[in-house]
Amino acid sequence: MSPQERFFSPETLAAFKAGPWRMTDAWDRMGVRLAGPPVAPDAALDMPSEPIVRGSIQVAGDGVATVLLADHQTTGGYPKIATVLDCDLDGLVQLRPRDAVAFQKVSPGQAVGLARTAALGAAAYRASLSRAG
Repeated sequence: MSPQERFFSPETLAAFKAGPWRMTDAWDRMGVRLAGPPVAPDAALDMPSEPIVRGSIQVAGDGVATVLLADHQTTGGYPKIATVLDCDLDGLVQLRPRDAVAFQKVSPGQAVGLARTAALGAAAYRASLSRAG
């Protein structure tokens, strides 16, 4: 999930994982807002700004989760409930409004394994293109 889980109650974290989530039509290159259960932080939003990565799922005081995309801000002061793996972001951004989205908690080791598997698949695909040409 997130190193900022401390901002969310166990019930809120369970609601985030359980969903259901849907893409909304509120999106641009900075991010996409998700429709789903409210996941408002339990703590005061007085945390200092800190770096943000592409794929962070940031939650403002209104409890709406937003997946940050290619042109996201470089820092932010809202807690992040989770992060979408980079190898899954291309698929996420191809979804349409009202398409379903599900989140699954993975360990850091699993995340590395998934990223390596995706990189190997991409490399094999690029190699097949150069052989075909």
